Amino acid sequence: MTSLRRRLVGRTTLVAVATIVPASIALYVLLRGELLSQFDEALLLEARSLQSHVALVRSEKGVNLEVIDLPHYDNPTNPWMFQIRHGETTEATSPGAEDHDFRPGPCSYLPTLRSTRLPDGTSGRMLFFRFDPQPPERDDSPDDPEPVVPPVEIVVARSTRELSAICASMRWILGIVNAVAISVIVGGIHRVARRELRPLSTLAAIIQATKAEGLSEPIVLTDPPEEVAPVIDRLNELLQRLDRAIVREKAFTADVAHELRTPLAGLLATLEVVASRDRDAPVYRQTIADCLTAVRGMNSLVRTLLLLAREDIHRPDRACEPVGFAGLLRDCFSPFETMALEKRLRIDWQTDERIVWPTDRESLRSIASNLLDNAVSYVGVDGWIRIVTFAGETTGISIANDGCRLSPGDAENAFQRFWRGDESRSATGTHCGLGLSLCRKIAEGIGARLCATASDGVFEVRLEFARPASAGSPDTLPGAVATRIRIVV
Repeated sequence: MTSLRRRLVGRTTLVAVATIVPASIALYVLLRGELLSQFDEALLLEARSLQSHVALVRSEKGVNLEVIDLPHYDNPTNPWMFQIRHGETTEATSPGAEDHDFRPGPCSYLPTLRSTRLPDGTSGRMLFFRFDPQPPERDDSPDDPEPVVPPVEIVVARSTRELSAICASMRWILGIVNAVAISVIVGGIHRVARRELRPLSTLAAIIQATKAEGLSEPIVLTDPPEEVAPVIDRLNELLQRLDRAIVREKAFTADVAHELRTPLAGLLATLEVVASRDRDAPVYRQTIADCLTAVRGMNSLVRTLLLLAREDIHRPDRACEPVGFAGLLRDCFSPFETMALEKRLRIDWQTDERIVWPTDRESLRSIASNLLDNAVSYVGVDGWIRIVTFAGETTGISIANDGCRLSPGDAENAFQRFWRGDESRSATGTHCGLGLSLCRKIAEGIGARLCATASDGVFEVRLEFARPASAGSPDTLPGAVATRIRIVV
């Protein structure tokens, strides 16, 4: 794993090298081209100078080509070399070039430049062209015709040794400058990166020093960079969520211990009392029945906790099939009919057999059974329960009971684990405060929304599916039921 500092330094160095090296190469090419251009311009000036020393002279023998003495070229160490040819005759040549034919080929009247190898074996540049010399003045007599003179060829060459030395020096200078510049850039970037990334090191040290007891304390960094500030904000939000989760887990552990302690204490006390002396058979049977009731309550609590844990850890695979709400609600209500008769409850059914929704049947059955169980258990004697199905903008089911003692603000608290509005029922061994919490988890798993309201002594829970029903929608049927599914418990 590479550190962020090394990545910044490495990649910035690559960018610097990719910028400086091509720029240096381009600068070298431009400078070399400029020097070569000046070198070639000097060759051209020298050739024109030689041209000015060539003239046609009239003599008794006719018109001859003469080259004015060029003492400038008498020095054999002079880097300049030239040849002046008139037809097939070499009229003048520089020292050291007498036996060397410079002509690379036919000459044109336009100056031509070319690289060449000089007689001494060194590299050089050559310029050659031809021109027609200016004829001498003529007499007016007809016996003095215009002479026919072939063109003159001038070849000028010079060693590029000095130019090559200058270019080599430029390459060395540019190489050294590049190496120094890149080294300075790398060092500067390394120092700047270390200084600018210091807030991250400070942040890491703060996080490392944070204990579980201090999660509620926000991370504070003095003058953080603009890019680090959002990270700190998100970390503080994460720490707050972790702190709340830890608090909830501690409270949950305490609640579980409390819920299990009460029936276990009762079970232990009952068994100790019975075991203190011999009892009659009816007493033992009653004791066994009481113990079974306590064990069933604890078993129900443990089973519900396992279901909640499964929903929290992962969502189980759920089958999807068309489910008729009315039939499912009646099946789920069957186990509670006896209790409803004992309490002389009035059941108001407002269901429509035509309402069908594609969902997981068993998940919906679990939700409906829990809601109906709560409704029948918490409603008073001679009370009422209303069960409704609906379809429209939303589709869902609903059940209602009176005798609610909750305030409107306490309705949402019913979905908290181990929360009860009636604490007098806390030690019964049943309805330990997990049913609605489990229902909400299952509802989220099948894409539904579960919410509760409490008003005027009526507690209401609504299970709503957001999309319109794909089949059996009452919008297309006469006598459709209400456009909202309300479960009044």
